[in-house]
Amino acid sequence: MFPLSPAILSQVNWGALADKIPDLAPLLFISVIALLLNANSLELVIHRDVDLNHELAITGAGNLAAGMVGGSPGYHAISLSRLNHAMTGGQRLAGVFTAALLGLTVIVGATLLGFMPKMALGAMLVFLGFSLLMDWVYRAWFTFTRVEFLIILTILVIIAWKGFLLGIAVGLILTIVLFVINYSRINVVKQAFSGAGYRSRVHRSQRQWEFLAGSSHALYMMKLQGYIFFGTANNLYQQIQKRCAEGDGQPLRWVILDFERVHGLDSTGMLSFKKLMLLAQESDFMVVLTGLSHREAEQFAHAGLSDLDSHFKIFPDIDHGFEWCENEILRDWEEGADPTDLFDQLLTILPDRNAIQALLPYLERKEIGAGEYLMHTGEEPDRLYFVESGQVTAQIEKAGGEIYRLESIRGGNVVGELGIVLDIRRTADVVADLPSVVYCLSKTRLEEIERSDSEASRALHHLIAKMLGERVVKLTKILDALQ
Repeated sequence: MFPLSPAILSQVNWGALADKIPDLAPLLFISVIALLLNANSLELVIHRDVDLNHELAITGAGNLAAGMVGGSPGYHAISLSRLNHAMTGGQRLAGVFTAALLGLTVIVGATLLGFMPKMALGAMLVFLGFSLLMDWVYRAWFTFTRVEFLIILTILVIIAWKGFLLGIAVGLILTIVLFVINYSRINVVKQAFSGAGYRSRVHRSQRQWEFLAGSSHALYMMKLQGYIFFGTANNLYQQIQKRCAEGDGQPLRWVILDFERVHGLDSTGMLSFKKLMLLAQESDFMVVLTGLSHREAEQFAHAGLSDLDSHFKIFPDIDHGFEWCENEILRDWEEGADPTDLFDQLLTILPDRNAIQALLPYLERKEIGAGEYLMHTGEEPDRLYFVESGQVTAQIEKAGGEIYRLESIRGGNVVGELGIVLDIRRTADVVADLPSVVYCLSKTRLEEIERSDSEASRALHHLIAKMLGERVVKLTKILDALQ
């Protein structure tokens, strides 16, 4: 009799069936997990990639159709798929024939199966069993690590002893444990270095660079990568603890952790960061976090690690975080150690008083307010500027309005010289961060200098060459530190 005939459906206790729905729900997850596992195994059998999204969609549609006529959930059978691939090369005819036999069985009953030779069916099962044992036991010994091979044997024994589902569950647990152990050994620190080779994009005076270099070992920067959980976070904590104990002759005062390449952070990893904050309080150093995503920043806030803590700071990127640390170091810098007027500033770069004095009359003094632009991207290069005081920043506006800082320039430095020297349009915006005093040299005055004043021309080109050279040296040191 057809299983969904009105006579049978009238006998169904629908209330009892509804009560069993919560018990049947795990079948959905088991079917999906088994499908993914078998589909991945099937790739090894047929030696080509399987579109998992396509397989999930087709299997889901097949299960819905089977459910409409009283069938049970199903998924790929690796043993039968392997047999079909070995006998026919993976042709669809075997599947169509199997479906036709099943459909015929529904109509005429199970008596049809009695005509199938039991010896052939048994031999086929034995063949499949030995083929799978050959691949996943004998050959696995030569292709997998010993730990992975033991997991495979464990799964095999439990499936034979207690059943398929328990074997798969134990296998998943063991592989997850193995993954956690192996991933914990991966160093989450992509790069680690002191402040000796790395600098922010703020261009400072030569004397300030020398002062920062003398205090460089008080600053320790670590660029992180990957996913951070209790294993990798504990390794990170131990590295910082070791660096704090060593000191390299100077007490550790700042630790910068850059999260730009971090893919995620879980609550177990947050425990190690809480330990790190306790270490920072005990050893009196500051933890500076940079490049946090919005979600990661929320995780730190929920864990009670906020920017309000006296040993904890957050900055949008590593450049601004490093700049803040440099400014903290320069708090010990003596006021008045650097000259404040342009003449003395240029004299520290080119110690030729006559040449500097010959150049200054061609410069026009200007006072600009915070937020005022000196130049815009794409403009003609009509002038360059010497910064006497304050700070201006060369920046690029990316798609979506995001501002990317190229360099911040302070007293005694030049800006806009590349457009003049190379005769190209402006490649970036330059805006004043603070109220600033600049000295402007127009292109017309520059041509006048080159035409009629060799002394001033020599001073100008020497100054520009030295300033560009300093920037190249600084960039080279940063690249060396990042290698």
